[in-house]
Amino acid sequence: MSRPYLCGVPNGALRTTSAELPSHFRSNLVRAGENVVVFRTFDKMFGLAGLGLGYAVAPPALATSLKRAGFGRVDALDRLALVAAAASMRDADYVATTRTKVAAERDKWHQLLTSLNLRHSGSRGNFIFFEADRPQTEIAAALRGRGIEIGRAFPPLKRWVRITIGLPHENAAARSAVAELLR
Repeated sequence: MSRPYLCGVPNGALRTTSAELPSHFRSNLVRAGENVVVFRTFDKMFGLAGLGLGYAVAPPALATSLKRAGFGRVDALDRLALVAAAASMRDADYVATTRTKVAAERDKWHQLLTSLNLRHSGSRGNFIFFEADRPQTEIAAALRGRGIEIGRAFPPLKRWVRITIGLPHENAAARSAVAELLR
């Protein structure tokens, strides 16, 4: 799932927070004249991870500042990535189907984490994030030994583990391994 963010610029200081808000609300903030930028990447939700492409919706003055700082430089944009992004935006069915599948898999993870009495975030993205009974590095090594790769640690949250939502069979294997490790 792609990662929407709101960036507020109060008193000239840039601040980012994850925006678990409906997209029409985020864009309405810009239309209403709020001093925010709504960024959206084309990574997982649109099936274009690794292209490093996204877009921003911003008030004109803030957009001009971003452009002066080098955001959205035409010479930095890959034409094939632009074609892929445009095509993915037109494929509303793919996005809706992906969103539904990710939500179903995420719910299975949350059910497991709740059954194991593990504290976890209320993620609405393409990952789960939970507190384990040991450091993330130990969990990652144990999972790697079972052929399951997970992301890095997030210091200072040394016991928190982030696992990206994958395909249903990958998630089932990872849930089984996590359940065995943390029971």
